[in-house]
Amino acid sequence: MRNLKFNKRSKAFTLLEIIIVVGITAVLAGVSITYYASQKGSKTLDAAAQEITGYLRYAQRKSIAQQEGKQWGVHFENPASGRGSYSLYTGATYSSPVETRYLPAGIEFQIPSSNSSSTISFDKLTGSFSETYKQITIENDQGETNTVLACSQGIIEQNSDIGICGLVNSTPPVIGAITPENVSYGAFVDSPFDLTVSITEEEGGATSCEYTANGGTDWLTADLSGTGPGYTCTKEGITSSDGTALSLNMRAVSSGGTGTGTAVARTVDAVAPTSSDDWIDDWTATSSVIVTTTSTDDGSGVASTKYCVDTADTCTPSTTGTSVSVTCASGSTCVQHVRYSAEDNVGNASSVYSKTVGQDLQNPSDGTLIATGGSQLVDLSWSGFSDAGSGLAAADTYKLVYSTSTTPADCNVGTQTYLGTNTTYPHTGLTDGLTYYYRVCAFDSVNNVSTGATAQAIPSSCECSVEDPCCSNGCDYDADSTVCSVWGSCSGSYSSTCDESCDGTQSASTCVSGACSGSTSQSCSCGTRDTDGTSCGTKDCDYLNYYFTLGTASPTGTNYCKYRNYVDQTKYCSTGSCGDPTCSSYADSTAATCGTCVYATGACSSCTNYNNTTSCGTPTTCSGSYSSTCDETCSGTQTVYTCNGAGTCGTSTPTCSCGTRDTDGITCGDCGSCSYSSICDNSGDGTQPTCSNSSCTGSVSCACTRNTNGTLCCTAGSAGCPTESLYCAGGYCGVI
Repeated sequence: MRNLKFNKRSKAFTLLEIIIVVGITAVLAGVSITYYASQKGSKTLDAAAQEITGYLRYAQRKSIAQQEGKQWGVHFENPASGRGSYSLYTGATYSSPVETRYLPAGIEFQIPSSNSSSTISFDKLTGSFSETYKQITIENDQGETNTVLACSQGIIEQNSDIGICGLVNSTPPVIGAITPENVSYGAFVDSPFDLTVSITEEEGGATSCEYTANGGTDWLTADLSGTGPGYTCTKEGITSSDGTALSLNMRAVSSGGTGTGTAVARTVDAVAPTSSDDWIDDWTATSSVIVTTTSTDDGSGVASTKYCVDTADTCTPSTTGTSVSVTCASGSTCVQHVRYSAEDNVGNASSVYSKTVGQDLQNPSDGTLIATGGSQLVDLSWSGFSDAGSGLAAADTYKLVYSTSTTPADCNVGTQTYLGTNTTYPHTGLTDGLTYYYRVCAFDSVNNVSTGATAQAIPSSCECSVEDPCCSNGCDYDADSTVCSVWGSCSGSYSSTCDESCDGTQSASTCVSGACSGSTSQSCSCGTRDTDGTSCGTKDCDYLNYYFTLGTASPTGTNYCKYRNYVDQTKYCSTGSCGDPTCSSYADSTAATCGTCVYATGACSSCTNYNNTTSCGTPTTCSGSYSSTCDETCSGTQTVYTCNGAGTCGTSTPTCSCGTRDTDGITCGDCGSCSYSSICDNSGDGTQPTCSNSSCTGSVSCACTRNTNGTLCCTAGSAGCPTESLYCAGGYCGVI
């Protein structure tokens, strides 16, 4: 297998990639399901036709064989409702079925037609029948058909032309009405378009068909389908340019000759309608606005005009009509798009036209107006006016009116003193000491007017005016140190982490010789807060740490010198103060492990040695032996374990008594000093040493034994002996 290398940066699929994959999968699944359903329907249709063909041949064979001495046939029934069926029967005519079979689900008869029947009765011996031919046509849900043909002479075939039945053909095919298709309207047809005609050839055998678009000057091949007597001639995708006059006709050929239809005249309409409207893209202060569309078509004529209205300029026209109403709520600004298209009577559709309708039903937003009095004048300036819709007017943008009695209610009352695009105006020739009231209004591009900003001023020759921060009475300067500005924000900080009140200072400007240039400050509260639960430090819990022992001290065991370390605790604020938490959490660690010959006691940090007399192990068993058979005391050695006082377990091997015993009477030597009664005697008496008081000094009688067999006991010729020598045997002297 090849090694596949992946880009390491591609770690995951994006949401867009996943959506695309899911969409493609869904489309493929839909196509696959449709294809599968179509294939399954075709196979079911073909199987049903094959079964009918086989059933007819079955009935035919039974008639030829005269089974049961009868004539056999098949009866086809197409009820008005329910599944179609075909039945085997006997006799020249149908009366009752021998057996009945039903069409599969999704398959129905086309011939015989609904609520009718058809019968084929085969003659005995020959298997023929009286009628010229019979057709049985079935159809599936996809509109596909399959025809079973039975000829009078006994031929039974599937999807075959009736010409196989051997009919004599002496007349040409009959051509029906020529029908231009796709879209045909009156004398017009679209491009491309299709041409179709129904053909009847009673004897079958139609072999080909053609079409012409120029009255027969040129005949071109078309597609012929059907099995007779009905055929269809079709030509799809015929194209021609707009305005071309066509003379359309079709013809078909069989053994009976050529049949030609009656030509029809059509003019090609391949151009879409053109459209226009009465709206110029602009702003208006009107609601509703009526946009009227006009469409024309030089060919088949306009069939319909459709429109839609949206704010994104993306909608698809779907509402039929030529008059479009566009509305906007009072007090609002709306930008909407009227989109429309037209279609002619043969389906040519125009492109989508779009017009923008801006409706500004909202007044401009007001800014601010400043009026400053001087000697016999008031200087006015304004700013901050705006409009969210059509925008402020390019000319006569601002209107300034005034009154000496009260502020004008709007810009239509009072006396107009200015109209233009400037944002400043000096109002001169005024009376000192008299109050002047002003209002300035803004106009947008569709003449909506704002409410207006207002101000007032008193012309005066005083040394200062009321607008001056240090001119409190509108004429004289305030005393030094007078606060002449707004107090600034309070600036300060919290004294501690847990402090819930902030103390600070704030500043303001003061008058100095008529100018607002000095400064002063005052204490202030810069805020409060809730600090409960806020971390404010750490409590050191080391003062609680200590050593302790764990386990029982033993020269041969293990105990521990442990250290308990208390964990520092986080402090938290509570009601403005930093809390004092309890030290309760700790962790234990081992300072020293005290094993053999050392031990831990008390508040230790290290191990203490056992003294050199302390046993640190179990002595071994005394190992030794007795020095002789009669020894009654055993001497030996053993290993003894004792601490050496330096924390180590040492060993020594002192002597030891390995036991005592009583040996008196135990033999400590062999039976000896034996005496026998004769030279051949095998048993005698003797003594044997025994232990007495730990030494081999005692004795006891013992029986001696020996083997004298073969020992010379009498020499030949000696006194008392025979002439030959004698030897011991079994304790006696005799001849061996």
